[in-house]
Amino acid sequence: MEPDDPLGDDAPHSRLLPPDDRLWRHPSEVSAHGMTAAGGGHSGMPPKVWMVAALAGVCGALFAVGLIGVTGNLRRVQRVPVIERVTQRSDRLTPTMEKASPEVLAISRRVQPAVVGIEVGIDGIDRRIRGAGVMFRSDGHLLTNHHVVEGATRIVVVMSDGHRAEGSLVGADIWSDIAVVRVNNAGTVPVATMGSAAGLTVGQKVMAMGGPSGKEEPALEVGVVDGLGREVERPTGPALLDMIQTSAPVAVGSSGGALVDGSGAVVGIITAVGGDGGRGASVGMATPIDWARAVAEQLLSTGKVVRAWMGVEGSDLSDEAARLLGVAGGALVADTSDGSPAGAAGLVADDVITSVDSSPLGSMGALRVLLRAHRPGDVVTLTVVRGAETKTMRVRLRERPAQR
Repeated sequence: MEPDDPLGDDAPHSRLLPPDDRLWRHPSEVSAHGMTAAGGGHSGMPPKVWMVAALAGVCGALFAVGLIGVTGNLRRVQRVPVIERVTQRSDRLTPTMEKASPEVLAISRRVQPAVVGIEVGIDGIDRRIRGAGVMFRSDGHLLTNHHVVEGATRIVVVMSDGHRAEGSLVGADIWSDIAVVRVNNAGTVPVATMGSAAGLTVGQKVMAMGGPSGKEEPALEVGVVDGLGREVERPTGPALLDMIQTSAPVAVGSSGGALVDGSGAVVGIITAVGGDGGRGASVGMATPIDWARAVAEQLLSTGKVVRAWMGVEGSDLSDEAARLLGVAGGALVADTSDGSPAGAAGLVADDVITSVDSSPLGSMGALRVLLRAHRPGDVVTLTVVRGAETKTMRVRLRERPAQR
């Protein structure tokens, strides 16, 4: 039996089609000039003519591409930069300024386009939940409260011009009550200027701004900073730390809106907290914008917030105990969590932490705020008073476990 692929098949074979009927040629069928031995095809064209023809084809193709590029018929990919407005400048409103004053109205007109309304739908709940948000990136990303979008199955963002757009949750953090929402197919949107809460002082006038909702005018209230560094307990969820308290009432649906200083810069994200601020409004609290932006950066990059964890539980040292110990204040340890860095470092109940990395510590809440500036793996140095003895302890922080 003849094999399927006999050796020596490089030689011309009688069963092959004529050369002009094939897409390939055997070397024996091609002359030194690259023409077929049978003399078919373009056998009469000299080699130089072939080269000229080929070069002419290439030049023609390049000219066509250049012409298309000039006339704009090629699809261009344009990268539009994402804009974030940040300022370190912080102006103060004149103490006598009120809601209807020209200065306040001028700032409102400038900031309001970047403050939006949010409507949230949740499966199984008939009513809609209303809130507000602050645009901080020109590609349609906004800051709002975690509790506004918690459990949302649908998010609708109401722009300042009344336009309504679907939104998607990027990430949310219950510990700070901050969430990031993206407006779908937003294009380029107005962006609020992000300031800093570091320069705020008690008694300083600020504005609380909510977003549009239906035919109602956006909420605008003027008040003063009543307190800084406040710890706010909530019915559900962990306490909010380092909060700004303001006398400006937070109207219904304004939670997640902007707390604004005299330069028109956002210094806080409003959080409505129980109580009665008048006319059905809640007591005004706000997350400092510095921390809100830090949370947003992590949510944008990883979808979650990674927190450094020491694993200590306790309370503020009382004034009387501080006097007896001869210290200005501190965090009184009640217990350490099993397997925690604090326990591994040797902290025990009744220890009093008076400083972290040489920074004086006045309360347990202040300890938690200081730890927010650290990352898992960082080592912090604690000054600890134990009875009549003062100790120095080094604690290597870990990532907070999900259940804590």
